[in-house]
Amino acid sequence: CNAQAETPSGLPPGRRRYGFSRGLWGLIIVAMLVLCAFTATGFLGGIWWVFDLTANFRVQYLACLGVAAILFLLGRKWRWAVVAGVFALVNFVEILPSFTGADRRAASPNSIRVLLANVFSSNKQHDKVRKLIRSVDPDIVVVVEATASLMKELSSLEGDYSHVVCRPREDAFGIALLSRFPFEKSEILELGDAGIPTAVARVRIGDRELTLVATHPLPPIGSARYGYRNRQLAAAADYVRSVKGPVMLIGDLNTTPWSPLFKKLLRRSGLRDSRRGRGIQATWPIPTRLPLFRIPIDHVLHSPEITVVHREVGADIGSDHLPVIVEFSLESRGR
Repeated sequence: CNAQAETPSGLPPGRRRYGFSRGLWGLIIVAMLVLCAFTATGFLGGIWWVFDLTANFRVQYLACLGVAAILFLLGRKWRWAVVAGVFALVNFVEILPSFTGADRRAASPNSIRVLLANVFSSNKQHDKVRKLIRSVDPDIVVVVEATASLMKELSSLEGDYSHVVCRPREDAFGIALLSRFPFEKSEILELGDAGIPTAVARVRIGDRELTLVATHPLPPIGSARYGYRNRQLAAAADYVRSVKGPVMLIGDLNTTPWSPLFKKLLRRSGLRDSRRGRGIQATWPIPTRLPLFRIPIDHVLHSPEITVVHREVGADIGSDHLPVIVEFSLESRGR
C-alpha cells in the first residue's frame, strides 16, 4: 500500500511526458531537422539559388525552432531540445542586428523623406498609389514596377515632382524616380546583363549633391535568374562605389538581409542598411495578413554620410508589397 503509483507511461505522477503520440513526436522531430538543415544551407546561398532562398526565412525558423525546443523540454526529450535550441540561437544571432545599432537621432526640420513603392505591375488601383504619395509627402519617390498607365495617373503630381526619370514597362521591371529636388544629372542605365532598367539621378540638396540609384533585379528563381540578379547587384555595388559623395541604392532587390549575397552587396558597395536597428520591417508578400510569413526584400541602402532618423513600412496600396518610408538627414559641407 506504500508503493508509489505509476502512470501508464511508467513515470510517477507529476513527471508524465508531454502528451503527444510517438508518431506525432516523429513528425515534430523530422520538421525540426528540416528547419535545422535550412538554417545551415542559408549560409551557402552564394553556391546555389535554392540555398539562397533558404536564407530568407530566418524569422520563421527562429519561431518554429523556438516552439519545438519548448515542446521537447516539456516532453523531456533533452537532446532534441538542445538541437532545436542551438539552431534557434543561430537564427537569433542572424536576426539580432535588425534590432541593434540604429542611430536614434530625432527628425530635424531639414530631414529628407524618401518613399519606395513596389506597386505591382498588374495593380490597377493607381489612385491608392497617388493618395499614398500625397499622404506621406515625400521629397523623393521611387516606383518599382512602374507602368505607362500608372505614370499617367501620377502626372497629376507634376506640380510637386517636376523632376522625373523613368522607364515604364508592362512587365514587372519598369522603374521611375520622382523628385522635388532638381536633377544635376539623370539617366537610365542597364546594370548587369539582364536588360533591366535602373534609374539614376544626381540631385542638389542645399550645398550637397546626392546620387540616387533605383533598381529592381530579377527574382532568383532558377539558376539563370539567380545569376542575372547576382550580376545586377554586383554591378550596382560597383557603380555606387564609383560615385563621389552621398549615395542611396533603393529598390526591391529580391533578397533579404540574411542572404550571403546581400551581405556581399553591402561589403562591395560600402553602403549601410537603413533597416538596421529598426526591426524586421517585412514587406512581402501581401495580401497575407500574417506578418510572420512576410520577408523584407524592399531596401533603402545608404552611404555613411547619410543618417537615417526614421524608417517605417507604409499602408497597403493594392500591391503584393508594402511601401517603405525612410527619413534621413544630409549634413551640409560646412559642418
